Order: sequence, then structure tokens, then C-alpha cells
Amino acid sequence: MQRAVTVGTMLLLTVAICDCGSSENDAGTNSGRTTADSQADGAITASHISGSGNNVVDDRGIIAPDARSGDPPAVGGHPANGGSGPADADMVDVASDAAAASDAADVAQVSDAAADSAVQMSEPEPDAQMSVDQAPSAPTLFSPGNGSSELPAETALCWNPSSDPEGDALRYRVFVDGSDLKGGVVAVEGFAGPCTEPLHFDPDRTFQWAVEAYEVSDPTVSSPRSSTWTFSTAREGGDRVVLDDNLEQQPAQWTASGDASSGQWVWGTPEGVLDGSAQSQPAGCAEGSSCFFTGHNLPGAPSDEDVDGGSVVLLSPAFDLSGAGSVTVSLSRFFYRGDSEDSGTRLQLELLAPDPSAPDGFHASVLEALDRPQAAGANVWTAVAFSACDLPFGPGFRLRITVTDPGDNIVEAAIDRVMVTAHEGSEGCEHGVGALCDPKGNACGSGLLCCAVGTLNRGIYRCAEPAAAIDPDHPGSAGGPYSGELGCPLPDLTVRAEPDTVAIETVDFPSNACALHEQCIGGPGRRRLLRFGMNTRNVGAADLVLGVPANHPDEYQYDECHGHERWEDRAVRV
Repeated sequence: MQRAVTVGTMLLLTVAICDCGSSENDAGTNSGRTTADSQADGAITASHISGSGNNVVDDRGIIAPDARSGDPPAVGGHPANGGSGPADADMVDVASDAAAASDAADVAQVSDAAADSAVQMSEPEPDAQMSVDQAPSAPTLFSPGNGSSELPAETALCWNPSSDPEGDALRYRVFVDGSDLKGGVVAVEGFAGPCTEPLHFDPDRTFQWAVEAYEVSDPTVSSPRSSTWTFSTAREGGDRVVLDDNLEQQPAQWTASGDASSGQWVWGTPEGVLDGSAQSQPAGCAEGSSCFFTGHNLPGAPSDEDVDGGSVVLLSPAFDLSGAGSVTVSLSRFFYRGDSEDSGTRLQLELLAPDPSAPDGFHASVLEALDRPQAAGANVWTAVAFSACDLPFGPGFRLRITVTDPGDNIVEAAIDRVMVTAHEGSEGCEHGVGALCDPKGNACGSGLLCCAVGTLNRGIYRCAEPAAAIDPDHPGSAGGPYSGELGCPLPDLTVRAEPDTVAIETVDFPSNACALHEQCIGGPGRRRLLRFGMNTRNVGAADLVLGVPANHPDEYQYDECHGHERWEDRAVRV
């Protein structure tokens, strides 16, 4: 069985000793090996070549040779850096934009006597025109057809080739939800066409895509972009995401109410506030820059706009659970209740089923209630998940988050990244494989492990059968059995320095160096640089699959300096 790591953009480790300490570059994990790309812009980059591990698949599905076979990796680096292949050498040179001008120009003098024999330069005819490199024609999309649905998670994108008036060689840039699919372990920008390799897309999602052509000899000469088409991927395993809100956009369908005298739910970015030495309001959101929290407190004033004298209620948009056998609710939450002795001071999360006979029109199922004993230690961002079964699932369900302080204690709360997933069966509510579990107190039963779910875990853990990982010291031959320790069927990334690659160099950084942009150095100029190689391997029992950046748009940022997406919040820092 071949294991792989699939990445949407390449993860890089940048290591430097300079004015500002460590430099951070694009993080990309490849099981088996990780290729560093210095982008030829002055960034300090340590490349990583492993001797064992799983195969590597980039965001375009290209599989590199199996590193477990012991085959030496290609050496050369990014073609933009003068390299010749997808893998960099153990240490990547730093490019400098410095150029030296000559002290004096050479002047050729022609004497009057020799004027007749001098070579005469003819001036261009008045009507002569400079030739202009014309852009190629716009490509037209071919497959999948516009509006296609129920596509597999691994799908190739195809188009009809462009033509260039001068016959110049062309390559293609492919955009999915606005993100340019370049980078990854293959260093050449774009695609040769007329298709990508199979790309990895999240299930049960709708994506937009477009293509443009550019000249290989001059990538700035590009065609108009094609029309934009859409396609949708099929569900996976009967699961259906009915609500997924990272709260980065103004939440028009969330509603706030309540009878408290202060501390109403607001949307934005909270400022960190301390109640003595305890964090009473978080300094920022769990993910991104926006979330819901209870009142804008003034810095240093924990009692300002906290919840007092009643309850504040936050109601989610409605979602449809028709056909579900069970449901999973996950979110990140923060809760602080000070020294309150009042048992009525709490944070409560409920799943609401429409019920016309109920006073408020809903039947409430309590998923979590943080009272005094449960609230201890809850004043940090924590990802949690809950399952619900045996309810009359249908349209019109909602979530309700209520924070209550009957008195005038210091009480604050915040929530972020809310997701509701409908499941066809009820396995998540039963014991055994697939049951929801708490990793702090495994209740899965004999022989099962409580394991994280998802490429990027959102606080959901389920019971799973143990699986054997790769033995990092004895990985075996390609396709051979996994002989490492038993554990969760998950990736396991290891980062190791390579002491024999340590070197100290003197580097001149120009004013446009990405190391300056990333605040690794305080200004342009000469620096002493400590450079060493890194080894990054996936020795776990499963592939790490990120796919295209559009799968996790909130996890990526476009880096203007490097010209590609970077996995900002999950970068490996050294």
C-alpha cells in the first residue's frame, strides 16, 4: 500500500539567525521528503531530504519516487533559482539582487582620417515598427462540464489549448476559487495542459475554476482568462455538512437577543483582557480575525461590558437535517466565569428542533452546559464536538448558545468556527468504531483508540481501530508492510535537523528580499547566516491530504513576496 502526503501548497522551513531571529516561510509537509523553494528572492531556506517515509503527492496529484526505496533525491532546486529539478540540494543558495556598475564606460574614438573606413550604423526607416509580442488566445474549458455534480473527490480539470500568434511555447495557470494552483513539490509553474493530474477536492463542496495561458519564455505575457465554470463533488461516506461557518464574513443570519443588562453577543475581534492574572476575554479569535464574543471590553477593564444581570442568547441560521440518522456539532469556544458561586452562571449549547407546541417554538437538546466545576480551565480557546441521535430530524434546526450571569460577576464567552454534519447512520452515538469520544478520557472500550478526525482537526474525536505506522529506522521496501508502533490511523510528521549540514555564511540582502518582508531582518544589508538542512517525514499510518488551497481557504494566505499561497497558521516554526 502506498502512503502519500498531499499538499495544496508546498510547506517550507526557513531557518535563519539574524536581527529578528527565525524566519518563517511557507510550510509544507511532504511525507518522504520536503522540497524547499527559495523563490530566488533572498529568502533563507533550508531544504529537507529524507531517507525514509511515504511518497509525496502535490496539489496536482503528482507522485514523486518512493523515498523508502533509498533512491537518491534529485538535486537542483527550483528552476527559478537556477536549479534543474523539483528537489533542492541540502542547502539552497540565497540570491542577491546586487549588481555592480563599471567605474567608467569604454569609449571608442574614431579619428577624422579613419572616418571613411568606420562602420556606419544605419538608422531605421521612418515606417519601420518594433514587433510586439502578442498574447495567446484564451483557453476554453472542457471538463468537467459547467454545473457538473456528484464528481469524485479526485478529479482532473481539462481545457482546450490556446494558440499563440508567434507560435511560442505555452503553459497554463489553473485557478480554483481564485487560488492559483502553483507550488507543491513540482517546481515548474502551472501545467503543461490540456489537463491537470487528478486534484484532491473536499467532498460535498461546490468549486469555481478558470484557466489562462502564458508564454514559457516570458510568463508576463498571458492570455485573457477563460470563462468561469463550477462543479460539485459527491458526499463521502454518507456525511453531509449542513452548516460550516468560520465567521470571517459578516454573519447576516445569526441573531442575538437576551435580557442581560450588558455583555450582548457582538461580532468582530476581541481584545485580550485579564481579571487579575486570569484571561477573562480572549486576545483574538480561535481562527482568523473574526468571531462572536460577549461585549467589547476596554483594555484593563474586565467588568466593562461583561455579561451581567441575566442572559445573552446567540441563535444560528437554520439548517436542514432531513434524512439524517445522527448529527455532529463542532465549534471552538471560550468561557470565563470568575469567582462566581452562583450555579446559574453558565454557558449552554443546545440543538433546537422545531416544535410548534413549545413556548418558543423549539424543543431543546442540551449538548453542553459549563457550570462552575466544568468551567474550570475553559478560559482558553478549545475545540469541542458533540453528537445527537434519536431526534425528529428535518428542516429548520438551529443552534442556541446562551451565557447567563444572574448577578454582577465577571463572565465572558466567545465562539468560533461552527460546523454541523449530518450522518446517515447513528454510529456516532453508539459504542464501538466511529463513536464520538473524549481524548482526555478514552471511553472507546477495549482495543480501540480515541483518534482525531479530519485533515485539520476541528475538535472531533472518534473511536478507531489501531493501525501500524512506519518504523522510521527500518521503513522497509516500497509497498512493504508497516512495522512501526500501533496507534491512530493518522499521519505523523517528524522534523529533524541534519547536523552535518550546518554552515555559517555571509549574505547580502537587498531591499526587496522576502526575509525583510517577513521581518526576519531589520533592514537590507549584509548578515551572518546560520544555515542547516532539515529532514521532514511522515512516518504515520495514513496520508496527509490537504488538496487544493480552496479546500481550506481560511488556512491559507497569499504571499505577495513569494507569489503563492502559504499555509500561514500551520507553518512549521523553527
